[in-house]
Amino acid sequence: MATRIEDTQYQPPALWIRVLETLLLTLAVPALGWFMKPDDPFFLDEPFAWLIAGPLLVGLRYGFALAFSSALLLALLALSADNMGIGGLTISLQYIVGLILLAMVTGEFTDVWHRRLKQVEVINHQQSTRLNEFVRNYHLLRTSHDQLAERIAANPYNLRDALLHLNQRFNPAAEEHSMLAFSGDELLSFLAWHTKIQQAALYSVDETGRIVTPAIANIGGEPAFDVTNHPMVRECLNKRCMISLKEALIEELELSGSDVLAAVPLIDVNERVWAIAVVTDVPFIMFHHNMLDLLAILGANLGDLIREAKNKASVWASDSDAAFIERIKTWSLYKRRYKLESLLMRVHVPNTGEADMSRSIIDLLLGQLRGLDYPAVFDSDNGYHKTLAILMPLTGSAAAGPYENRISQMLREQLGIEPADYGITFQHKLIDGKLDAKALIDEIRDENAALYN
Repeated sequence: MATRIEDTQYQPPALWIRVLETLLLTLAVPALGWFMKPDDPFFLDEPFAWLIAGPLLVGLRYGFALAFSSALLLALLALSADNMGIGGLTISLQYIVGLILLAMVTGEFTDVWHRRLKQVEVINHQQSTRLNEFVRNYHLLRTSHDQLAERIAANPYNLRDALLHLNQRFNPAAEEHSMLAFSGDELLSFLAWHTKIQQAALYSVDETGRIVTPAIANIGGEPAFDVTNHPMVRECLNKRCMISLKEALIEELELSGSDVLAAVPLIDVNERVWAIAVVTDVPFIMFHHNMLDLLAILGANLGDLIREAKNKASVWASDSDAAFIERIKTWSLYKRRYKLESLLMRVHVPNTGEADMSRSIIDLLLGQLRGLDYPAVFDSDNGYHKTLAILMPLTGSAAAGPYENRISQMLREQLGIEPADYGITFQHKLIDGKLDAKALIDEIRDENAALYN
């Protein structure tokens, strides 16, 4: 829903292409000199040092390593030609040193700018995710406010409350069943109830972006045509946004014999399409811009709901440690290369005699994560306590205090728990790019032992 910035960053070609291009640029001047001036193939007697052209171009294009290799190769070729008596001039040591230094400076300049561009790219991607979250919440609140203004006398239950209620019912199913297959009917019914859809089908989308048939849920029957090859559905998946009949006609898609009115993706803030709703029948009086906007808003929020449920289920999975370690490795690398800060927040929750209380607390905290955050849950060796570790990208240590205050207030209001009395403790650590990711996990476990043993 937010405006997307097109990815225009230059992507280097494969290694073998870079090496081949480096060789061609490096040998171009000596090869040209061999045909034009056999007595001076390296143009050593010319007013301009043409020999630097190859390493200079390589350095500007591919950076330090290949520029240095190019200059070194030219120096070795010139020295070999001198020893073999090829050409009438002798290359000096100063010339060789200057050639190599120029290539090194040029390559380092390129590497510095590549690192800065990568830093900006990472920040832009993360901030775009946060912007998507804010935009979606804004549209959801705006729509809920409009509905509330229209129906306050008859129905004070607004759209935002309905989504929260659906979220509470949806998450527990994620742990034991295929999430979409188990809750597909409820998701489609939710869309139909709030937009007056009379006929539609919901299809799951796999990780490669392909539609899985048959439909996991339908209202009024599944479409008789091949949904996977329908132009509107393909355009919806390609653009990752809702495509309605009006937009399809403007874009001149081939729609002969089609009854599809809208293709609505259930897409999260990370632009992962989880499912797609194919709408084939809506009352004519309801088919207007406001209803289509509401469909797009609901599709985005249901996509976020699925993502949150998946995250909660994956946090409790047995392989969550490995995925969390990979995230830490990534942001440790970003810290070393691009000086991007990230914060590792730890919330230690003891297990008490109350059944599932620690899990309820952690599930509540998981619901407060930003789209950028990566969580993991660690059990102590004795099973008496759990630790929720949250990796917060692009976050400094100054955010730890406000986060602790906000979570403490939420626990008091929603669960009636005073964190200090219950034994909940908070700790944080900046990712400095030096400590190994596995060592960080071991450190968390050691903290558990020190706190509760």
